[in-house]
Amino acid sequence: MTEPVFKKQPRQSRSRSVVEAVVSALEQLIERTPDASDLSMRTVARRAGVGVGSVYDYFNGQDGLFGAFLQQLTRGNFDALEQVVREGEALPLGVALRRVLTASLTTYLEQPKKTRAAITFIVRLGQVEAIVRERDRFAELVAARIMKDRRELAPELVRATVRLAFDAGMGVIMAELWRPVGDVERAVLDVVDGVLSKRLGIDLER
Repeated sequence: MTEPVFKKQPRQSRSRSVVEAVVSALEQLIERTPDASDLSMRTVARRAGVGVGSVYDYFNGQDGLFGAFLQQLTRGNFDALEQVVREGEALPLGVALRRVLTASLTTYLEQPKKTRAAITFIVRLGQVEAIVRERDRFAELVAARIMKDRRELAPELVRATVRLAFDAGMGVIMAELWRPVGDVERAVLDVVDGVLSKRLGIDLER
């Protein structure tokens, strides 16, 4: 993601504590609010236990605060998923990929209100391209894991296939967030497994 978040960088421990409290308060309120875009800076400040002036010291209005939340969430999500890829290095390929898929589903669906808010903020802040770049970076890690076991496959085919599988799986996840589709894990597994099997001859663990 781009870095237009803070009006003033929180360099001291007290400043960082204020910023962390405010972002945490926003995250808590998202779970309790039908439309996170309606949350005011005053409401977030009250929840965080700080004066609204302190919030404006660091955030340039709602968009700055939403951007900080989005930045923290995105980095945390991708760091956690990268760890799952690394932990699967010694596992059979189908098992490792299934674990990545399961972790991805947990990341995006365990707290659906938070994910819906993040998607709303991504569009509002014009961060779609940046998020896609981050996702493609993660896809590169998964592709590298596949190529480690399947050296006979053309690297560009593997990269393109993993990106396609990610896009297809995220389409199902998006539907689940706004229009429940039933057994979402099975639906995503079928879609991703179909792409990997047809294009690369790789089957996920069932």
